[in-house]
Amino acid sequence: MSNNTNKKNCFYANARSIVNKRDELELYVKEEKPQLIGITEAWTNADINNSELNISGYTVFRVDRVEKRY
Repeated sequence: MSNNTNKKNCFYANARSIVNKRDELELYVKEEKPQLIGITEAWTNADINNSELNISGYTVFRVDRVEKRY
């Protein structure tokens, strides 16, 4: 039996506002320990600091929408 070290544990979510779901996300991440997390529709903006989104052991990469939502 071979040990495949190339497998990755990933998590993807369409959050529809991550700020109010952050505690739930952090709990999931602590239990499942994904190597990569992708979140769309986070609804973040320049007024939200990375420290409000950061989870220990992960790096935040983000692109905030600059246009207003219509």
